[in-house]
Amino acid sequence: MQNLIGSLFLAVAVLLLGFPGGTAVLADEPITYQELANARSEYQGKTVRFTGLFSKTNPSVDPRLAARGITDKSHVAIDTPYRPLSEGGSLLLLAPKSNARLIEVIQALRPRQEVVFTGRVLSLTADSGALFYYVLLSGVEVPAPEENEDEGSGEPEEPPATGGSNGKKPDEYVAVEPGELAERAADLGDRKIRIVLPFGGAGRRAPAWAYRLGGLGPEDSIVVQGLPAFAVLVPRSNAAAVEQLEGAERGTRFAFSGTCRVEPYNRATRVLLLVEKVEPAGE
Repeated sequence: MQNLIGSLFLAVAVLLLGFPGGTAVLADEPITYQELANARSEYQGKTVRFTGLFSKTNPSVDPRLAARGITDKSHVAIDTPYRPLSEGGSLLLLAPKSNARLIEVIQALRPRQEVVFTGRVLSLTADSGALFYYVLLSGVEVPAPEENEDEGSGEPEEPPATGGSNGKKPDEYVAVEPGELAERAADLGDRKIRIVLPFGGAGRRAPAWAYRLGGLGPEDSIVVQGLPAFAVLVPRSNAAAVEQLEGAERGTRFAFSGTCRVEPYNRATRVLLLVEKVEPAGE
């Protein structure tokens, strides 16, 4: 009986304090990819659950990881929309090929699908002396879709706002002032915002990271802003939004509404606003 009680106590202690070797207890509520990336040193050696957007698998594993026995033959790299491995991202995600079930789940994911990753955060000092972090994944969960409360009500579903001055649901976008961007950047991932900016005219170019993050090229987007850490792109496929900008004089102020995509960069966060609606802002 005493042995049984002792075993139960040990099991509870392991769950509360973590397994030997520094592996932390998994929280009930996962943190976000951005939170993990921004505080990765605090999670080193710990197993965490975190939400993030899947982009694609990458057969090329960072060669610096060969020092840990992690190569293209043993692992698959996971790209996210925040910071691709090709740029030596600050937080690399890796799945062992030996975990067949995990690989099967990952291969079934769609680009920009939101998932919950589980993995252990580790670090490695490269030959250059730079410290970088990576996550050895042990699990990937696909959250169940939220039930539509209005399902079966018989009322037609209102179409989403798509651009132009007559878009619906104006209150679904959160107003953000340009001066607030730096402070709020890390929290803007996948958020819908509305920001008033002057239009600089057609023919401008954005930084390469903005085109990559938005999945667009210079030929299929109009650049409103193209700063090192903040860019605004209007997809040319959004005819109503493009129509608003056609013939606009340089410096004309518009309200740009859309969805943000972010990625950690050094100690800052890059923000891309993909415009869904354009409205004249007046004076």
